[in-house]
Amino acid sequence: MRVSTATMHQAALRGMLDQQSQLSETQLQIASGKRIQSAADDPSGAASTLLLTQAVAMTDQYQRNSDLAKDRISQEEDTLNHANMVLDRVRELTLQGNNGTLGAKDRQMLVAELRQRFDEFLGFANAKDAAGEYLFAGFQSHTQPFSQNGTGTVVYNGDGGQRYIQIGNDRQLAVTDAGDRVFRGISSGNGEFVTAGGAANTGSGIVTGGRVTDATAYHGESYTLTFTASDAYEVRDASGSLVLNDTYVAGADIAFSGIQFGISGSPATGDTFTVASSPKQDVFSIITATINTLSSGDDTPQGRARRANVLGRSISDIDQAQERVRSFQAEVGARLNALDSQSDVNDGQKLQFQSTLSTLNDLDYADAITKLNRYMVGLQAAQQSYSRIQGLSLFNFL
Repeated sequence: MRVSTATMHQAALRGMLDQQSQLSETQLQIASGKRIQSAADDPSGAASTLLLTQAVAMTDQYQRNSDLAKDRISQEEDTLNHANMVLDRVRELTLQGNNGTLGAKDRQMLVAELRQRFDEFLGFANAKDAAGEYLFAGFQSHTQPFSQNGTGTVVYNGDGGQRYIQIGNDRQLAVTDAGDRVFRGISSGNGEFVTAGGAANTGSGIVTGGRVTDATAYHGESYTLTFTASDAYEVRDASGSLVLNDTYVAGADIAFSGIQFGISGSPATGDTFTVASSPKQDVFSIITATINTLSSGDDTPQGRARRANVLGRSISDIDQAQERVRSFQAEVGARLNALDSQSDVNDGQKLQFQSTLSTLNDLDYADAITKLNRYMVGLQAAQQSYSRIQGLSLFNFL
């Protein structure tokens, strides 16, 4: 078979191009440190590398989400802590106001500070995060959650939504709490029932908040205790049926139907005291009720007794509000712990992904350099061979 000059040149050129291609590919591998430059190099490895790269990127996003969540939740924790400190001060002022020796001017000084504390607490309830979004507005993050209407009553403008953020492959975490849950719907009194003195009482009887002694016997029923004499009383339920008829001893416990409370002082005949299931209220109405009560100028024995009864309930109500805020502080703290735990999980997963990715795609430099030298020698040999072959022609010998 005769080999034409064109065929000889094409074969030589093809050989040099093959050597050049392999040399260039090896140089790219050494420059990038990656074994796989395209899917053609290793289809299965390229597919696995793509999936692992995506997994690493997703884990990085989870970590960024965690950092954002931590900033917001930490701010909520700090806000709740300051709000509880305000309630601590409100409770102190209420206890001071419940001192029967205080005069009208002393009470007005307490009222002035309580109004400042009210505004301070309202500010915390309307706190914003670093992005300018309200912390306690639910899904309505750009709407101020709490505002006062024309009568001075605080109303809630947000909703009950709770936003979540993805912090792991299959884990979400709440990053908001609706103000409706945090600052409203708080049980009054001891959380089960409230006691109150009648507005028309003429004696100096003061009732305590009481407690439930038998949860199986009390189910939210209402009762009225009426003094039939200065040293005797009767208790009737909502239907008017007699429940208890006993002698009054100041400060002694009065117990019936699974509940217990006490009355001190000197009630007058006809004075009444009520027991009712705890209604729900918000923190703002609790502080407002305390302010209104301390603003009362009635310093008669009867007026002082009525004020003491209301303030005694206010103290119990503040305790319930503080318990609500503390429960959310505990919940927020648990979320921060969960974020730290999930961050450790994410770091471990990322390290594993990167290790597998390294095994699949990292270049063996010793092997690559050996190949590079081999391809360079091959290319030089091909070039030298071609240089000699192209001079082989009969015309050179004529």
